[in-house]
Amino acid sequence: MQKIIVIGIGNPLCGDDGAGAYLCQLLEDHQTAYLSLIATTQLDASILEELKEIDIAILADASINHDIISIEKINPLETQPSSSSHHIHPALFAQLAEKLYSLKTVFYTCAIPAKNFEIGHPLSENCKQAVEETVTKLLNWITSMNQSR
Repeated sequence: MQKIIVIGIGNPLCGDDGAGAYLCQLLEDHQTAYLSLIATTQLDASILEELKEIDIAILADASINHDIISIEKINPLETQPSSSSHHIHPALFAQLAEKLYSLKTVFYTCAIPAKNFEIGHPLSENCKQAVEETVTKLLNWITSMNQSR
């Protein structure tokens, strides 16, 4: 079995931005020796230390640019990633994993449709439903990834 980690990214205090953290909360009952979880408010290089034994990392985050749940492989060599003082672009994160730690982890993004990012608001009902659908989609995807190996 491949070791897989879901990294749920987002701030639960900013409406739908908390979708990644909520996803990790819903996946807690599904943790096994081959599936682990991290919920974080932002993607940063300190997380790379925890990926040394991981085959696949799924970076799950709310997305205003997606109307459907989308799981896509990150190819760090095809992108020109950027970062700011507050976050690291997923492609840059994948590049750092390879360059700094020689990790062979395969990275994917999981975009969760979201609309409301207002401070102090809870997850919208639409986003909650999208996260619940993401749980099913991710678990099926993980099962198929492990069966195809």
